[in-house]
Amino acid sequence: MFGLPIQIAGTIIAAAIAAFISLVGLIISKESKVSEFRQQWIDALRAEVSLVITHTHAIHQAFDAVIHTPDQPLAWGDIRTDYVNFDEAAAKIRLRVNPTEKPSIALLEVLTEYENLLYKSVGQPDFNTLMSVSTRLLEATQVVLKQEWQRVKFGEPVYKVAEGLAGLLFIVGLVMLFKPSTVAWFTGARNDYQVIERSDTYVDKDGRAASGQSYDHDLVNLVLTHDGRKIYGQCDLRTLNKLDSNASCGLRPLRHYACVVGRDDVMNAPMPLSDLMCSDADGRRVYIYVSKEE
Repeated sequence: MFGLPIQIAGTIIAAAIAAFISLVGLIISKESKVSEFRQQWIDALRAEVSLVITHTHAIHQAFDAVIHTPDQPLAWGDIRTDYVNFDEAAAKIRLRVNPTEKPSIALLEVLTEYENLLYKSVGQPDFNTLMSVSTRLLEATQVVLKQEWQRVKFGEPVYKVAEGLAGLLFIVGLVMLFKPSTVAWFTGARNDYQVIERSDTYVDKDGRAASGQSYDHDLVNLVLTHDGRKIYGQCDLRTLNKLDSNASCGLRPLRHYACVVGRDDVMNAPMPLSDLMCSDADGRRVYIYVSKEE
């Protein structure tokens, strides 16, 4: 990833995942508090709708009592408190609900009927429709409460997205923990090889060990690691430089290089053939013939 060694890339990914999980934790904590406020909102709306119905019925009963006891006229002071409490509860409901959502619009429409019932009648309010309006107010309120309860139960949209991503990253983290090779796939470092050992053997033209003026060239023995495995190979420029003038054996220990596995169809593969072809720090091609892997 961006030319970084797989170990560094893996560390960066792990740090990014940890940071994201911390962010998710903050989001969950915040949404938990929001859900707590929503529950309080639900309880308050229940109480306010109950007050609207209670005080409206109290006003109705006060007027009804006058009919049965005409010698005791109804005084404003007898119903003033109920009217004031009704107005307060109705105002709180209007401030509490969202006037752009359909369930809330239906609730506000029924609440307006209640207000018209009490204030726009000439003389005694028309209480013949009181029970019908009360029933519809309760039904509209239940729809709003159900909507809010669904939000409390399943969480806000941001919370649900964060929860899903947290679960996905948790699975990715487990896979990376128990299968480190996944880091290579995840970072695009599948072709990342590290040289952990290099030794040079000087040989004559026949490939026998030589020294001083009798040596012809050197054989470079390499040990590389890739995907948790060790790969033992050799690079020999004696013939390679005739097939590829850009060839090199310039891989050095403690460094990472990009390598690709040679093709299986040797009859159609381009020359020179090799088990691994890497690029050194100068961009030259390094052909490696593998003897074993463990």
